[in-house]
Amino acid sequence: MSSLLDTLITTYASLFCMNERRRSLQMSAKVHAPPSRRPAPCKKPVRLTLHDRMRALIGDIITEEELAQRLTFGRVLGTGATSTVYEALDTATGHRVSVKVFDKASMVEARRSMVADGQYVPEKAVHRVRRRLVKLVSELEISKSLDHPNIVKWLGAFETSHRICIVHELVEGSDLLEHLLEHGKMAEDQAARVFKQLLAALEYCHRRHIFHRDLKLENVMITKDLDVKLIDFGLSEAVADAQQTLKTACGTPLYCSPEILFLHSSVEITRKGFYGGPADVWGVGVMIFALLTGCAPYDDSDFERLRREVSRNRIKYPTYISNQAKWLLKHVLAADAQMRPTVTDMLSYDWFQDPVHSNSSMTIDHQQERMTAEVLREQLGIEHPAALNFDICCDVISCRRTSASAGTCSSSASL
Repeated sequence: MSSLLDTLITTYASLFCMNERRRSLQMSAKVHAPPSRRPAPCKKPVRLTLHDRMRALIGDIITEEELAQRLTFGRVLGTGATSTVYEALDTATGHRVSVKVFDKASMVEARRSMVADGQYVPEKAVHRVRRRLVKLVSELEISKSLDHPNIVKWLGAFETSHRICIVHELVEGSDLLEHLLEHGKMAEDQAARVFKQLLAALEYCHRRHIFHRDLKLENVMITKDLDVKLIDFGLSEAVADAQQTLKTACGTPLYCSPEILFLHSSVEITRKGFYGGPADVWGVGVMIFALLTGCAPYDDSDFERLRREVSRNRIKYPTYISNQAKWLLKHVLAADAQMRPTVTDMLSYDWFQDPVHSNSSMTIDHQQERMTAEVLREQLGIEHPAALNFDICCDVISCRRTSASAGTCSSSASL
């Protein structure tokens, strides 16, 4: 009996061991299986940091002494909210250039003012400085990527411990505002030539999904031969495709389209955003009106008044403007962004194809001029008649120095 029991136990044990061995082999096959032949998933592209993007654009930081050896700074050409533009001599080439200088200390000046006011919040201060750096890097990348005869040419950039310098070609001439103040309103055939070049530059940008976002008379340079250069891409933005909307308001209020002026009037409008193309087209329309009349289409002495006038959109066109120009402006300054033509469409308008030439019949009657000047003088509160020249209405143009809405805004809070 015992031998039979031992035999049964031995047999059962051997069967159990064989079963476990079989399971072990199966488990081993799973654990030590050959690697799958499926291709490894593609790695996501590494996102460069702001520092890496800056180094790729500018290169290594140089000393102030090295910068002084390369660039000899001259007169100031203009100033902005965060930068100053100088004329300079590039000693390496012997050419005179334009240099836009960003002072690093001024980029954190907001932090000091917040501390002085007792409103300093570290997170907000850091975010503000980072936002300025992002815009600066974006301006560098966009400026370097542009190559068009009617866009100011990028020549390089330098960075020191104290400042960042962007070097562009120097345009001999003046901006459109200075030209308007010096020579008065422009004849239509000349204006058509000027804006045809500007639209060619904008068409080049829009095809690359780059929107300027700060179109105004001061940002269009013109030579004595009426050659045009578009400048200052500090507020411009590049998007992935033309259907991507923009969500931030910026620019000089008078040149801002209705969708920008009323961007934050409701949560729904803010969420939807606006398209960059129609907004740029609106800015061109304001410039055309100003150059042809010497006046702005809307009163921008007060921001709320400007918004009311833009919402009503009741522009009074002088009788001396041709029907072709009126037809163009009525389409370009349409309140509905979807109804505005693209820059490519604008180039096909009759005003650009066959502009009206200046002649005696197109000049303003002196009596009408005096009456119009009286109306403007009354609106602006100017007591002395000599203080206003109808041809050079510097107090009516957008960059009027005392205007409540003058200047370039770069944040929605400013608008």
